[in-house]
Amino acid sequence: MTPPHPLHPLSISESLVVRDVIRSAHPPQAVFKFRILHLEEPPKALLTQFQELEHSGSLDASSPRRPHQVCVHYDVIFGGQPPCSYEVLVDMKTKKVVPSESVQEGAQPAFTLAMASLSLDVSSDRNLASHHINTELYGLI
Repeated sequence: MTPPHPLHPLSISESLVVRDVIRSAHPPQAVFKFRILHLEEPPKALLTQFQELEHSGSLDASSPRRPHQVCVHYDVIFGGQPPCSYEVLVDMKTKKVVPSESVQEGAQPAFTLAMASLSLDVSSDRNLASHHINTELYGLI
């Protein structure tokens, strides 16, 4: 199988692999909320080398490429502890988390568009606010 283009978007199956890698790094009882995942672009020097091969017609399955790396920002709850927020890289070739710096304690996790929309909805209705807070904070998937 030919490795994917370095800038090719993640497939659904790659996203599921990322989910499984993250879940396997935590206890089975842990509860997750995946906030953001995106393809980590390769360094410009590697991308330039790839594009030179591609544009010259010399690109083939044996041409050097960095495996997709996926940046994942997620929250996890386990054992009655407060939620912890992580931002890690997953290497799609090894299917392992690449050692990386995690979100520091006290840092604000990424704010998604869905959360921004939710904040507008709940700002005018207390019952809706209570429902969404319970669902978003305690109903993590």
